[in-house]
Amino acid sequence: MLIFDLSTLCLLARIDVLDLFLSSFRGTVIISETVASEAAKPGKEGAELIIRCIEEKKISVMKVRSAALVKKLMNDFSIDVGEAEALTLAGEKSAGIVATDDRNAIRACKLLKFDFVTAVSFLVLAA
Repeated sequence: MLIFDLSTLCLLARIDVLDLFLSSFRGTVIISETVASEAAKPGKEGAELIIRCIEEKKISVMKVRSAALVKKLMNDFSIDVGEAEALTLAGEKSAGIVATDDRNAIRACKLLKFDFVTAVSFLVLAA
């Protein structure tokens, strides 16, 4: 299970690596409702690809159960809602890897003992 935040999802879409990764990944790729909403905004680079991947069920959209935890993570680690929701989903699913390029979200992953990957990891894999 791989849980994306907004920045990493958009980075991979922008450099044409997202579709390649999703076509070969055998696990489940998850984003939060907020990340889906933000990624699909008109004019957002990569929005069309992300919307298509959601429609084709290559990316699952899930609702976060604990809004209180999202707010706590935002405050404790100075992260945005997309990163906080990705971390919350990782905790709620009790497994998986968080895909993030946000420095504070990476720090949170380390403190919370969540595995994480960055966009550079996907580039190395694609090469």
